Amino acid sequence: RHPAVCINHGFFGIKQKNYDRVLFWYNEFLKIDKLEDIDIFSVITFLDDEYNKDNSEPAFLFGLAIVNGFLDPQKGKRDLHNFIKLTKNHEDYKLLVRRAKELLK
Repeated sequence: RHPAVCINHGFFGIKQKNYDRVLFWYNEFLKIDKLEDIDIFSVITFLDDEYNKDNSEPAFLFGLAIVNGFLDPQKGKRDLHNFIKLTKNHEDYKLLVRRAKELLK
């Protein structure tokens, strides 16, 4: 799959609060070996802007962590830790929290 397809579907999953879809598409993104034909810096900026616009939706931080992990694994891990802190007591995010913890191992 093309990375932009995964990111777009993940984004719309977040907007629809469909976290199963978010998890599916970011897992698909993680299967990609090389990021070709995508401006990853623009994607990071976009997700960061969305998160800052809508702090009430921490799933943007999950997406940001996944994408950041490609360029800066330490930044990706920090974002995952922050995502877990924000959402660990929220049932809606349990699948994303579980996946974030797996990625930190």
